[in-house]
Amino acid sequence: LELQEAARHRDAAREDLADARTRLEAAVKEKSELQQRLVNSAASLPVQPGAVEESIARMMADRRPDHEGEGGDGDSSSAATSRWELSTLREAAAATARDLEFAEQRADAFERECQQRSKDLRMCTQQRDELLGENLRLRQEITGIKTSLESRERAVIDEASGMLASVSVAVEHIQCEPAALVAKPDEDPAAVGAAPALFVSLDGVSAFEPAVSDVVHAADAECDLRFVFGGLSIGGDAPATLRTDAAQLQLHRSTGLTSHVVAAASLPMLHVLAKVLEGGGEAVLRTALYDGAGTPVAQLTLRVRVSHVALALAVVRPDMQRDAEALSAAKPDDSGTTKYALASLGKGDVAERINAWLFAFRGVIAIRIA
Repeated sequence: LELQEAARHRDAAREDLADARTRLEAAVKEKSELQQRLVNSAASLPVQPGAVEESIARMMADRRPDHEGEGGDGDSSSAATSRWELSTLREAAAATARDLEFAEQRADAFERECQQRSKDLRMCTQQRDELLGENLRLRQEITGIKTSLESRERAVIDEASGMLASVSVAVEHIQCEPAALVAKPDEDPAAVGAAPALFVSLDGVSAFEPAVSDVVHAADAECDLRFVFGGLSIGGDAPATLRTDAAQLQLHRSTGLTSHVVAAASLPMLHVLAKVLEGGGEAVLRTALYDGAGTPVAQLTLRVRVSHVALALAVVRPDMQRDAEALSAAKPDDSGTTKYALASLGKGDVAERINAWLFAFRGVIAIRIA
């Protein structure tokens, strides 16, 4: 904007300078004309008195016989005419001199104005050069800042990529119907009446290996059965995995050398991630487990912790950008990279929002987890 304003001032100064030069040329021309008129008038002044005297003498010679009878009226008239002509010429010469002086004053004023316009033009040019230099310096500083920020961002990404993501699922409490703990004769006749032991298995998530917890011998006591999945590597199919995979929880009753599934439940990973996001990386979930007839017979209290797993950077095709317009106002840069933060999803039904976000990125060709 400052450069544009300086350019406008420069153009206006140039126009004013051109106008002043035109007016100066007209004044100089007028000055020369007045000088010529003054020269002509001055040249005619010495001649005119002689011509007047000659005319008077001629008139007196022609009218000499009647001189005494007419009382000299002709001579008086000729002398008055000569005096009037002489006075007129002198007034014209004086007016010409005054006009010449005024023309010189105006020419001097125009010259001073032209000099001022030239000075203003040089000042505008100097200011423009200074603004261009300042603009170049600011661009260099911005480039340096962007380079520094990009270097820091790459360092953060490299550091994050070196950290191993992990998901920890801890079973803090188990509640179970007493009838479900009693062994049935058709399952294991030898285990009827024996004290049961319980353990939990987790399966069904493609990124996790199937896991079995430790054995707990009391269903109503506090317990700490942990499933820790470390070193996760979630690739480009992570959105589809999070949308479709569900953790299969099974409660097993163990007696002797045999075990039987008492109850089971399906826990969608999308629901787990939504709860973890709401809790800032940790969430407590309570889920009911059902037997084969669909009756709830047990309830587990789970504490889920997620570390270094976040959908923070996505590389999408430019033509897929329209699918994410409802979720983010960010635009891809020259390389087609667009940054999205799950924190920008806001409050409300986080699971529904994440589902919509993943659906919007159904055309994702690469995704980085940081």
